Amino acid sequence: MHSESFHAPDSEKGISIPVVNALSEKLTVEIRREGKIFRQEYKHGIPQTPVMTVGITNETGTSVTFLPDTEIFGSAFDPAKISELTNEISINYPRLSVQFNG
Repeated sequence: MHSESFHAPDSEKGISIPVVNALSEKLTVEIRREGKIFRQEYKHGIPQTPVMTVGITNETGTSVTFLPDTEIFGSAFDPAKISELTNEISINYPRLSVQFNG
């Protein structure tokens, strides 16, 4: 898997996956395409696994799950602020699913 910036349509700023990865205690990328599910796991931006084929599917899409590094961000995020941001993103990108488990 290679690092890329994701540039959301109609946005002025890209979302830099390498930056999120580097600032995360743990990050997992899962890609569903070509009938397969691929996954790679990182810790503080360093790959912990090779790209693995972990299943089969008829779906397509990408999931990024991360745990922010508490040494950088502190112990907690403000759930109300995260909920507000999640709602804004959902309005602008209705096909994008964002979940916050705080």
